[in-house]
Amino acid sequence: MTLIELYDKARIENIAGALLARADKLILVGDQRKEMERSKPIYEELILRRGRRTEVSFVSVNKNNLGNIVDKLSEVIGENDDCIIDLTGGDDLFLVAAGVLIERYGSRVKCHRFNLKNSTVTDCDADGNTVGVDSFDISVEENIRLYGGKIVDSGYAFVFDDELNRDVSAIWSIAKRDLRYWNYCSLTLKGIIEHYGSEDGLRIRYSVADATAALRSKGGNYGIRADFLDSLEAAGLIHSLQNGENVSFTFKNDAVMDILSVPGKMLEVAVASALSKIKDADGNPMYNDVRVGVIIDWSTESEDAPTLNEIDVLAMKDAIPIFISCKSGIFDANELYKLKTVATRFGEKYAKGVIVFTSPEALRGNLEYIRGRADDMGIRRIEDPDGMSDSEFERALKSVYLN
Repeated sequence: MTLIELYDKARIENIAGALLARADKLILVGDQRKEMERSKPIYEELILRRGRRTEVSFVSVNKNNLGNIVDKLSEVIGENDDCIIDLTGGDDLFLVAAGVLIERYGSRVKCHRFNLKNSTVTDCDADGNTVGVDSFDISVEENIRLYGGKIVDSGYAFVFDDELNRDVSAIWSIAKRDLRYWNYCSLTLKGIIEHYGSEDGLRIRYSVADATAALRSKGGNYGIRADFLDSLEAAGLIHSLQNGENVSFTFKNDAVMDILSVPGKMLEVAVASALSKIKDADGNPMYNDVRVGVIIDWSTESEDAPTLNEIDVLAMKDAIPIFISCKSGIFDANELYKLKTVATRFGEKYAKGVIVFTSPEALRGNLEYIRGRADDMGIRRIEDPDGMSDSEFERALKSVYLN
Protein backbone atom coordinates (compact mmCIF):
# COMPACT_ATOMS: atom_id res chain seq x y z
CA MET A 1 0.00 0.00 0.00
CA THR A 2 1.20 3.52 -0.84
CA LEU A 3 -0.05 6.20 1.54
CA ILE A 4 -0.16 9.74 0.12
CA GLU A 5 -0.18 12.40 2.86
CA LEU A 6 -1.10 16.03 2.20
CA TYR A 7 1.44 17.91 4.29
CA ASP A 8 0.14 19.86 7.28
CA LYS A 9 1.87 21.80 10.07
CA ALA A 10 0.04 19.57 12.55
CA ARG A 11 2.60 16.82 12.11
CA ILE A 12 0.46 14.06 13.58
CA GLU A 13 -1.71 14.39 10.48
CA ASN A 14 1.30 13.65 8.26
CA ILE A 15 2.26 10.42 9.94
CA ALA A 16 -0.95 9.15 11.52
CA GLY A 17 -1.61 6.84 8.60
CA ALA A 18 1.85 5.28 8.67
CA LEU A 19 1.75 4.82 12.46
CA LEU A 20 -1.77 3.44 12.56
CA ALA A 21 -1.90 1.45 9.32
CA ARG A 22 0.69 -0.72 7.58
CA ALA A 23 2.02 1.05 4.49
CA ASP A 24 4.90 0.10 2.20
CA LYS A 25 5.42 3.71 1.17
CA LEU A 26 4.61 7.08 2.71
CA ILE A 27 4.74 9.99 0.24
CA LEU A 28 4.39 13.52 1.63
CA VAL A 29 2.98 16.08 -0.81
CA GLY A 30 3.21 19.77 0.04
CA ASP A 31 4.91 23.12 -0.46
CA GLN A 32 7.08 23.10 2.69
CA ARG A 33 10.14 21.43 1.20
CA LYS A 34 12.54 22.25 4.05
CA GLU A 35 10.04 21.16 6.69
CA MET A 36 9.42 17.90 4.85
CA GLU A 37 13.17 17.30 4.57
CA ARG A 38 13.59 17.87 8.32
CA SER A 39 10.61 15.69 9.14
CA LYS A 40 11.55 12.72 6.95
CA PRO A 41 14.16 11.11 9.30
CA ILE A 42 11.90 11.69 12.31
CA TYR A 43 8.99 9.95 10.60
CA GLU A 44 11.23 7.06 9.53
CA GLU A 45 12.50 6.67 13.09
CA LEU A 46 9.02 6.61 14.64
CA ILE A 47 7.72 4.11 12.12
CA LEU A 48 10.74 1.86 12.61
CA ARG A 49 10.21 1.92 16.38
CA ARG A 50 6.92 0.16 15.74
CA GLY A 51 8.67 -2.63 13.91
CA ARG A 52 7.71 -1.47 10.43
CA ARG A 53 9.79 -0.59 7.42
CA THR A 54 8.06 2.10 5.40
CA GLU A 55 9.82 4.02 2.65
CA VAL A 56 9.33 7.75 3.27
CA SER A 57 9.69 10.34 0.49
CA PHE A 58 8.23 13.72 -0.40
CA VAL A 59 7.03 15.65 -3.43
CA SER A 60 7.16 19.47 -3.60
CA VAL A 61 4.20 21.30 -5.13
CA ASN A 62 2.83 24.85 -5.41
CA LYS A 63 -0.04 24.86 -2.93
CA ASN A 64 -1.74 27.77 -4.73
CA ASN A 65 -1.78 26.06 -8.14
CA LEU A 66 -4.51 23.45 -8.45
CA GLY A 67 -3.19 22.22 -11.79
CA ASN A 68 0.28 21.67 -10.35
CA ILE A 69 -1.15 19.73 -7.40
CA VAL A 70 -3.27 17.51 -9.66
CA ASP A 71 -0.32 16.86 -12.00
CA LYS A 72 2.07 15.94 -9.17
CA LEU A 73 -0.47 13.67 -7.51
CA SER A 74 -1.21 12.05 -10.86
CA GLU A 75 2.51 11.29 -11.27
CA VAL A 76 2.62 9.66 -7.84
CA ILE A 77 -0.45 7.54 -8.60
CA GLY A 78 0.94 6.56 -11.99
CA GLU A 79 4.19 5.34 -10.44
CA ASN A 80 2.66 3.44 -7.52
CA ASP A 81 0.03 0.77 -7.03
CA ASP A 82 -2.67 0.55 -4.38
CA CYS A 83 -2.65 4.27 -3.52
CA ILE A 84 -4.60 5.75 -0.65
CA ILE A 85 -4.83 9.53 -0.26
CA ASP A 86 -5.19 10.55 3.38
CA LEU A 87 -7.39 13.64 3.66
CA THR A 88 -6.69 14.21 7.37
CA GLY A 89 -4.44 17.23 6.66
CA GLY A 90 -3.69 19.59 3.80
CA ASP A 91 -5.02 22.91 2.51
CA ASP A 92 -8.29 23.33 0.62
CA LEU A 93 -6.81 23.07 -2.88
CA PHE A 94 -5.20 19.73 -1.98
CA LEU A 95 -8.62 18.41 -1.02
CA VAL A 96 -10.10 19.71 -4.27
CA ALA A 97 -7.28 17.97 -6.15
CA ALA A 98 -8.10 14.71 -4.39
CA GLY A 99 -11.68 15.01 -5.65
CA VAL A 100 -10.43 15.54 -9.21
CA LEU A 101 -8.30 12.41 -8.96
CA ILE A 102 -11.16 10.27 -7.63
CA GLU A 103 -13.19 11.32 -10.66
CA ARG A 104 -10.26 10.69 -13.01
CA TYR A 105 -9.02 7.36 -11.69
CA GLY A 106 -12.13 5.85 -10.14
CA SER A 107 -11.55 2.82 -7.97
CA ARG A 108 -7.78 2.96 -8.54
CA VAL A 109 -7.56 5.77 -5.96
CA LYS A 110 -8.84 5.39 -2.43
CA CYS A 111 -9.39 8.26 -0.01
CA HIS A 112 -9.95 8.21 3.71
CA ARG A 113 -9.55 10.43 6.75
CA PHE A 114 -8.34 9.65 10.24
CA ASN A 115 -10.45 11.33 12.91
CA LEU A 116 -7.87 11.62 15.66
CA LYS A 117 -10.38 13.05 18.13
CA ASN A 118 -12.62 9.98 18.18
CA SER A 119 -10.17 7.35 16.91
CA THR A 120 -12.05 6.40 13.77
CA VAL A 121 -11.34 6.12 10.04
CA THR A 122 -13.81 7.72 7.62
CA ASP A 123 -14.37 6.48 4.06
CA CYS A 124 -14.04 9.49 1.72
CA ASP A 125 -14.41 7.82 -1.69
CA ALA A 126 -17.87 6.30 -1.12
CA ASP A 127 -16.79 2.71 -1.79
CA GLY A 128 -17.70 1.64 1.73
CA ASN A 129 -14.19 0.43 2.58
CA THR A 130 -11.60 1.87 4.96
CA VAL A 131 -8.02 0.94 5.74
CA GLY A 132 -7.55 -1.22 8.82
CA VAL A 133 -5.61 0.27 11.73
CA ASP A 134 -3.59 -1.36 14.50
CA SER A 135 -3.90 1.25 17.26
CA PHE A 136 -4.47 4.95 17.71
CA ASP A 137 -2.17 4.99 20.75
CA ILE A 138 0.69 7.48 20.41
CA SER A 139 3.11 7.68 23.35
CA VAL A 140 4.26 10.89 25.05
CA GLU A 141 7.77 10.34 23.72
CA GLU A 142 6.53 9.70 20.16
CA ASN A 143 4.46 12.88 20.20
CA ILE A 144 7.34 15.06 21.39
CA ARG A 145 9.74 13.47 18.90
CA LEU A 146 7.21 13.98 16.13
CA TYR A 147 7.40 17.75 16.56
CA GLY A 148 11.20 17.82 16.60
CA GLY A 149 11.78 17.78 20.37
CA LYS A 150 13.22 15.25 22.75
CA ILE A 151 12.58 14.32 26.37
CA VAL A 152 15.44 14.98 28.78
CA ASP A 153 15.93 12.65 31.74
CA SER A 154 13.93 14.25 34.54
CA GLY A 155 14.67 11.99 37.49
CA TYR A 156 12.38 9.37 38.99
CA ALA A 157 10.04 7.77 36.44
CA PHE A 158 6.72 6.85 38.02
CA VAL A 159 4.93 3.71 36.90
CA PHE A 160 1.29 3.98 37.93
CA ASP A 161 0.51 0.40 38.83
CA ASP A 162 -2.02 -0.65 41.47
CA GLU A 163 0.46 -0.39 44.33
CA LEU A 164 1.65 3.11 43.45
CA ASN A 165 -1.92 4.28 42.90
CA ARG A 166 -2.85 3.02 46.39
CA ASP A 167 0.15 4.83 47.89
CA VAL A 168 -0.68 8.03 46.03
CA SER A 169 -4.27 7.83 47.22
CA ALA A 170 -3.05 7.48 50.81
CA ILE A 171 -0.60 10.36 50.45
CA TRP A 172 -3.19 12.59 48.79
CA SER A 173 -5.68 11.87 51.60
CA ILE A 174 -3.13 13.10 54.14
CA ALA A 175 -1.86 16.01 52.08
CA LYS A 176 -5.20 17.59 51.24
CA ARG A 177 -6.10 17.94 54.93
CA ASP A 178 -3.72 20.91 54.91
CA LEU A 179 -1.79 21.37 51.65
CA ARG A 180 0.07 24.39 52.95
CA TYR A 181 1.46 22.39 55.87
CA TRP A 182 2.14 19.43 53.57
CA ASN A 183 4.28 21.56 51.28
CA TYR A 184 6.13 22.89 54.30
CA CYS A 185 6.85 19.35 55.52
CA SER A 186 7.99 18.30 52.02
CA LEU A 187 10.44 21.20 51.94
CA THR A 188 11.71 20.21 55.39
CA LEU A 189 12.19 16.57 54.42
CA LYS A 190 14.04 17.68 51.30
CA GLY A 191 16.42 19.72 53.43
CA ILE A 192 16.95 16.88 55.88
CA ILE A 193 17.75 14.39 53.13
CA GLU A 194 20.18 16.83 51.52
CA HIS A 195 21.90 17.51 54.86
CA TYR A 196 22.00 14.04 56.40
CA GLY A 197 21.79 11.74 53.41
CA SER A 198 20.57 8.24 54.15
CA GLU A 199 22.02 4.95 55.27
CA ASP A 200 20.71 2.77 52.46
CA GLY A 201 18.94 5.20 50.16
CA LEU A 202 15.67 5.03 52.10
CA ARG A 203 16.62 5.12 55.80
CA ILE A 204 16.70 8.55 57.49
CA ARG A 205 18.11 9.25 60.96
CA TYR A 206 18.54 12.64 62.65
CA SER A 207 18.33 14.64 65.87
CA VAL A 208 15.48 17.18 65.90
CA ALA A 209 17.74 19.74 67.60
CA ASP A 210 20.52 19.25 65.04
CA ALA A 211 18.10 19.29 62.12
CA THR A 212 16.51 22.51 63.39
CA ALA A 213 19.90 24.20 63.62
CA ALA A 214 21.01 22.92 60.23
CA LEU A 215 17.85 24.10 58.49
CA ARG A 216 17.94 27.50 60.20
CA SER A 217 21.50 28.01 59.00
CA LYS A 218 20.11 27.81 55.46
CA GLY A 219 17.14 30.07 56.10
CA GLY A 220 14.64 27.28 56.77
CA ASN A 221 12.97 25.72 59.77
CA TYR A 222 12.02 22.28 61.07
CA GLY A 223 8.53 22.18 62.52
CA ILE A 224 7.48 18.63 61.48
CA ARG A 225 4.95 17.51 64.05
CA ALA A 226 5.11 14.02 65.50
CA ASP A 227 1.54 13.30 64.40
CA PHE A 228 2.52 13.97 60.78
CA LEU A 229 5.10 11.18 60.83
CA ASP A 230 2.63 8.96 62.71
CA SER A 231 0.08 9.42 59.92
CA LEU A 232 2.67 8.47 57.30
CA GLU A 233 3.53 5.29 59.20
CA ALA A 234 -0.14 4.40 59.73
CA ALA A 235 -0.64 4.63 55.96
CA GLY A 236 2.35 2.34 55.32
CA LEU A 237 4.33 5.10 53.60
CA ILE A 238 7.19 4.89 56.09
CA HIS A 239 8.08 2.18 58.58
CA SER A 240 10.38 1.48 61.56
CA LEU A 241 9.53 4.93 62.91
CA GLN A 242 11.24 6.22 66.05
CA ASN A 243 9.50 9.47 66.87
CA GLY A 244 10.97 11.71 69.58
CA GLU A 245 14.01 13.91 70.13
CA ASN A 246 15.80 11.56 67.79
CA VAL A 247 13.87 10.60 64.68
CA SER A 248 14.47 7.70 62.33
CA PHE A 249 12.34 5.97 59.74
CA THR A 250 12.53 4.21 56.38
CA PHE A 251 10.59 5.31 53.30
CA LYS A 252 8.53 2.52 51.75
CA ASN A 253 10.30 2.86 48.39
CA ASP A 254 11.94 5.39 46.05
CA ALA A 255 8.64 6.56 44.57
CA VAL A 256 7.19 7.39 47.99
CA MET A 257 10.40 9.15 49.05
CA ASP A 258 10.32 11.27 45.90
CA ILE A 259 6.69 12.29 46.43
CA LEU A 260 7.18 13.08 50.11
CA SER A 261 10.38 15.08 49.79
CA VAL A 262 9.87 17.16 46.63
CA PRO A 263 7.71 20.26 47.23
CA GLY A 264 4.84 20.49 44.73
CA LYS A 265 5.28 16.91 43.54
CA MET A 266 2.23 15.63 45.42
CA LEU A 267 -0.29 17.52 43.29
CA GLU A 268 1.41 16.46 40.05
CA VAL A 269 1.44 12.80 41.06
CA ALA A 270 -2.15 12.96 42.33
CA VAL A 271 -3.25 14.29 38.93
CA ALA A 272 -1.25 11.66 37.03
CA SER A 273 -2.46 8.82 39.23
CA ALA A 274 -6.09 9.86 38.79
CA LEU A 275 -5.59 10.02 35.01
CA SER A 276 -4.09 6.52 34.96
CA LYS A 277 -7.13 5.08 36.75
CA ILE A 278 -9.82 6.56 34.49
CA LYS A 279 -11.50 3.96 32.26
CA ASP A 280 -13.39 4.35 29.01
CA ALA A 281 -16.76 2.77 28.20
CA ASP A 282 -15.07 -0.56 27.45
CA GLY A 283 -13.18 -0.64 30.75
CA ASN A 284 -9.81 0.19 29.21
CA PRO A 285 -7.51 3.01 30.40
CA MET A 286 -8.79 6.24 28.87
CA TYR A 287 -5.34 7.84 28.79
CA ASN A 288 -2.83 5.50 27.17
CA ASP A 289 0.33 7.22 28.47
CA VAL A 290 0.81 9.44 31.53
CA ARG A 291 4.10 11.07 32.52
CA VAL A 292 5.12 13.35 35.41
CA GLY A 293 7.72 16.12 35.22
CA VAL A 294 8.45 15.88 31.49
CA ILE A 295 11.40 18.09 30.52
CA ILE A 296 11.31 18.87 26.79
CA ASP A 297 14.35 20.01 24.84
CA TRP A 298 13.14 21.83 21.73
CA SER A 299 16.30 23.64 20.77
CA THR A 300 17.63 23.65 17.22
CA GLU A 301 21.12 22.68 16.10
CA SER A 302 22.01 26.35 15.57
CA GLU A 303 21.33 27.34 19.18
CA ASP A 304 24.25 27.59 21.61
CA ALA A 305 22.17 26.77 24.70
CA PRO A 306 19.29 24.28 24.95
CA THR A 307 15.68 25.49 25.11
CA LEU A 308 14.03 23.52 27.90
CA ASN A 309 10.48 23.47 29.25
CA GLU A 310 9.07 21.28 31.99
CA ILE A 311 5.49 20.07 31.85
CA ASP A 312 4.14 18.95 35.23
CA VAL A 313 1.95 16.23 33.72
CA LEU A 314 1.76 15.15 30.09
CA ALA A 315 -0.78 12.55 29.02
CA MET A 316 -1.91 11.05 25.73
CA LYS A 317 -5.47 10.12 24.82
CA ASP A 318 -4.91 8.07 21.66
CA ALA A 319 -3.10 10.65 19.48
CA ILE A 320 -4.22 13.74 21.44
CA PRO A 321 -1.67 15.29 23.87
CA ILE A 322 -2.90 16.74 27.17
CA PHE A 323 -0.53 19.30 28.76
CA ILE A 324 -1.23 19.94 32.45
CA SER A 325 0.25 22.58 34.73
CA CYS A 326 -0.16 22.00 38.48
CA LYS A 327 0.01 24.91 40.93
CA SER A 328 -0.25 24.58 44.70
CA GLY A 329 0.75 28.18 45.43
CA ILE A 330 0.39 31.67 44.06
CA PHE A 331 0.99 32.09 40.31
CA ASP A 332 0.23 34.63 37.60
CA ALA A 333 -1.06 34.62 34.02
CA ASN A 334 2.46 34.07 32.65
CA GLU A 335 2.02 30.39 33.55
CA LEU A 336 -0.92 30.23 31.16
CA TYR A 337 1.11 31.70 28.31
CA LYS A 338 3.94 29.23 28.94
CA LEU A 339 1.50 26.32 28.95
CA LYS A 340 -0.25 27.47 25.77
CA THR A 341 3.05 28.02 23.94
CA VAL A 342 4.44 24.57 24.69
CA ALA A 343 1.13 22.81 24.03
CA THR A 344 0.74 24.47 20.63
CA ARG A 345 4.37 23.80 19.72
CA PHE A 346 3.99 20.06 20.43
CA GLY A 347 0.42 19.45 19.40
CA GLU A 348 -0.84 22.31 17.24
CA LYS A 349 -4.66 22.30 17.04
CA TYR A 350 -4.93 18.89 18.70
CA ALA A 351 -3.20 19.81 21.97
CA LYS A 352 -5.26 20.42 25.08
CA GLY A 353 -4.03 22.62 27.93
CA VAL A 354 -5.17 22.25 31.54
CA ILE A 355 -4.25 24.11 34.69
CA VAL A 356 -4.96 22.48 38.06
CA PHE A 357 -4.59 24.74 41.07
CA THR A 358 -5.33 24.64 44.77
CA SER A 359 -6.47 27.45 47.07
CA PRO A 360 -7.90 29.78 44.40
CA GLU A 361 -8.71 32.30 47.13
CA ALA A 362 -4.95 32.84 47.62
CA LEU A 363 -4.85 34.52 44.19
CA ARG A 364 -7.16 37.23 45.52
CA GLY A 365 -7.66 40.02 42.98
CA ASN A 366 -5.90 38.07 40.23
CA LEU A 367 -8.27 35.11 40.34
CA GLU A 368 -10.94 36.44 37.98
CA TYR A 369 -8.31 37.73 35.56
CA ILE A 370 -6.58 34.33 35.47
CA ARG A 371 -9.91 32.58 34.98
CA GLY A 372 -10.77 34.88 32.10
CA ARG A 373 -7.38 34.52 30.41
CA ALA A 374 -7.49 30.73 30.73
CA ASP A 375 -10.95 30.63 29.17
CA ASP A 376 -9.88 32.96 26.35
CA MET A 377 -6.87 30.76 25.59
CA GLY A 378 -8.89 27.54 25.62
CA ILE A 379 -7.14 26.26 28.76
CA ARG A 380 -9.33 24.10 30.96
CA ARG A 381 -9.37 25.02 34.68
CA ILE A 382 -9.64 22.54 37.55
CA GLU A 383 -9.79 24.51 40.76
CA ASP A 384 -9.49 23.39 44.38
CA PRO A 385 -8.92 19.66 43.70
CA ASP A 386 -8.14 19.14 47.39
CA GLY A 387 -11.75 20.05 48.10
CA MET A 388 -13.06 17.33 45.77
CA SER A 389 -13.81 13.71 46.46
CA ASP A 390 -11.75 11.17 44.49
CA SER A 391 -14.67 10.51 42.15
CA GLU A 392 -15.24 14.24 41.55
CA PHE A 393 -11.53 14.70 40.80
CA GLU A 394 -11.53 11.82 38.32
CA ARG A 395 -14.67 13.14 36.60
CA ALA A 396 -13.04 16.56 36.18
CA LEU A 397 -9.94 14.99 34.64
CA LYS A 398 -11.98 12.66 32.43
CA SER A 399 -13.89 15.60 30.98
CA VAL A 400 -10.64 17.31 29.96
CA TYR A 401 -10.52 15.26 26.78
CA LEU A 402 -14.20 15.60 26.05
CA ASN A 403 -14.24 19.42 26.08
